[in-house]
Amino acid sequence: MKSLMAGFAALLLLAGCTTPGKPPALQVPVTGKINPTRVQVAPSDVDIQAAKASLFTAIDAEGVEFDSLFGTAANTAGDDLAVCGFARRDEQEEALYFAYYNGELLLWDEAAPHGTSTENQFLAIICSYR
Repeated sequence: MKSLMAGFAALLLLAGCTTPGKPPALQVPVTGKINPTRVQVAPSDVDIQAAKASLFTAIDAEGVEFDSLFGTAANTAGDDLAVCGFARRDEQEEALYFAYYNGELLLWDEAAPHGTSTENQFLAIICSYR
């Protein structure tokens, strides 16, 4: 009986080791088709500079490089504009995801899996488009 129980326990242990677990939570921003009410627009140079200046109130500007910033809005005229983009420092790809929206800076919360922080949910909504 002991050997039967030991064999059963070993079988359960092996089954647990070979069964794939739940995949890790998504840690990068999701773009596109999250919010079909917004459209992509080209932000003006003034809006881009305001977004960068806002980011530099939160982080040190030294060594920061930006990918092309983009805008999303409620319509093609640029109403309700959010300037979104990635910044990196020291060759770290997409190390920081941010948006400048209605005079406020929003930073991606890397400590929270996608969708579990208010910041991440809001960034996903305002920086996604059709």
